Amino acid sequence: MVKKPASIRILIADDHAVFRYGLRTLLESEPGFTVVGEAVDGSEVAKLTSVLKPAVLMLDLAMPGLTGIQAEQRLLHFTPREQEIISAILTGCVNKEIAAKLSISEETVKRHLSNIFAKAGVSNRLELAVWSMNKGFF
Repeated sequence: MVKKPASIRILIADDHAVFRYGLRTLLESEPGFTVVGEAVDGSEVAKLTSVLKPAVLMLDLAMPGLTGIQAEQRLLHFTPREQEIISAILTGCVNKEIAAKLSISEETVKRHLSNIFAKAGVSNRLELAVWSMNKGFF
């Protein structure tokens, strides 16, 4: 039995319904793409992203209210705890040290790291450190 590859989950955000419809139709006509949702403004993007978990966001840069860029910045916002963990990683701490320093379990540190990696689009500590420095976060 041949296993069908997973399709790429996409969220479209644009304030023009006709454009969203056309883009959805185009994307879904190609194998490997699934449009999981549509947002009409930037504030709706954050809500739908947390629920639908798309792999790709297609954002209009000039939506009313929150623009696509502002919506993206909100999605990349790190919680204070995530910022503490990033700081600890940049100083060379391992999970056990981070857990002790913050009075949390190592499993909680791992969960935070998974969230941080997903938000930053990285897959390991070194990539996170480089990403953090390039973005000027710390």
